Amino acid sequence: PAGPTGDTGPVGPVGATGDTGPAGPTGATGDTGPTGPAGSTGDTGPAGPAGTTGDTGPAGAAGPTGDTGPAGPTGATGPTGPTGPAGPTGPTGSVGMLWQGTWNAATAYDVNDAVTYSGSAYIAVNNTSAGTLPSNSAYWDLLAAAGEDGADGVDGGSGGSGGGEARYVMAGPTSSLFNGSAGYRDMNAACKADYGASARMSTSLDIARYPLSSATSGMHWIQGIAHPSNIAIDNTTGLDLSASSSSLSCNSWSSTSGNGLAINGNNFSLNQYASCGNMLSVMCSVASGSEQVYEFSGFSTSTMSGNGGYLNMTSACQSDYGSDARIASSLEVSQSSLGVAQSGVAWVQGIAHASSPAIDATSGANTGAAGSLSCKGWSDSGSILGLIVDGGTYSIGTQFCYQQAAVACAIPQ
Repeated sequence: PAGPTGDTGPVGPVGATGDTGPAGPTGATGDTGPTGPAGSTGDTGPAGPAGTTGDTGPAGAAGPTGDTGPAGPTGATGPTGPTGPAGPTGPTGSVGMLWQGTWNAATAYDVNDAVTYSGSAYIAVNNTSAGTLPSNSAYWDLLAAAGEDGADGVDGGSGGSGGGEARYVMAGPTSSLFNGSAGYRDMNAACKADYGASARMSTSLDIARYPLSSATSGMHWIQGIAHPSNIAIDNTTGLDLSASSSSLSCNSWSSTSGNGLAINGNNFSLNQYASCGNMLSVMCSVASGSEQVYEFSGFSTSTMSGNGGYLNMTSACQSDYGSDARIASSLEVSQSSLGVAQSGVAWVQGIAHASSPAIDATSGANTGAAGSLSCKGWSDSGSILGLIVDGGTYSIGTQFCYQQAAVACAIPQ
């Protein structure tokens, strides 16, 4: 058996350190010790990697407005924008003046038509009928008055002989009535009162050359161009009042007996009126430029008998040859070039011969002492003879007034 434990012997010398044993299990965590004193701040460590962006914080309060910076340079011009839509149409402006040239007695003018007359310019303030003179202030206003005559110029050299005779065109009948005893003074005064200072009683030649373009009502006294030998033959129509001693105009408007020459306003045919004692208006003409020279132009396409009157014969010519055309005279036919033949025959206005009754100055055609060269002034369709021209040969002849024929037409040169 084991003996008793002896006394502890003295401590032996320290042995060499043995190898570290394996770590023992972690002991339980002890109580937290008291906080030690703060250590000194260590050096700043390197920046860590950036964290993810956090949510945007609420907007801060607006800071004070800063000073205005300097203006930047002007930028380049941008491209032109597209055209915008058209705006609405503006209100219609007032009608301007319509210039119509020289006043024409045969023309009816409308408001704002402007013309020249006797050197002055006028504008229509109301619609006018044919023959309403610009001096009539109810229808016309003065635009510009004629200037004063300038100083006389240096005399020119001698010129050749020529026309220049005043042209008279029909303006219309007077508003007052007369019988054959009135005389030219009263008849002309009535024309001037209605149509202005240049007006006078119309002649048969005025009507033949420039008939009105629209009809008037009734019968009107007209001045016949008496034959130089005092035989009662009209210089244009050949109308012969052989029962009278010397005149086509009530013995030159000094008698209420006998017959005088009148014009039928419905078709402008010349007629021997029954009695100089009857009360009629006077047909008036006004000056309108210088005399126009006409030349033969051809035949009308329409036909009529010898009672057509100047109005219808002129209308037929104007339908084919323009607004200035009229019936041609035998003299105009003979003086034209006549290069193209015409079909058939046509009425032509005779020019009475100066030495013998009812003889045409160009053709020599004679229809007898009591005859007429134009179916009694284009107012008769009976069995008397009127003057015609044959278009195949351009020879002058006669045919009965009841027969149909075209009208020989002339236009201004």
